[in-house]
Amino acid sequence: MPGLVISWIVVGAAAGLMTYLLSRRRLPGGLFANLAVGILGALIGGYLISDTTGTDIARGAVTWGILAATAVAAVTVSIIVQGEASVRRARQQDVAGKR
Repeated sequence: MPGLVISWIVVGAAAGLMTYLLSRRRLPGGLFANLAVGILGALIGGYLISDTTGTDIARGAVTWGILAATAVAAVTVSIIVQGEASVRRARQQDVAGKR
């Protein structure tokens, strides 16, 4: 596996851990769900930034710019997913309270 993709996975896992530790909202899957969402966000963000900059994923060098972009993407995806999970929980509690 190329070093660039491995770095995305590591950055994504770190971002998922950060959002798990710093956010009051929790995903139903706990830590593992946050790690998975962080990694997914980093992979998507890393691919998009590499595609737009023309970096070859197989032979591209790991740069601070790409790592920063993947970290931002991972945190953004994690926050969006946590927000959606909170909205769903609130709706379920609201529906249960009306019964």
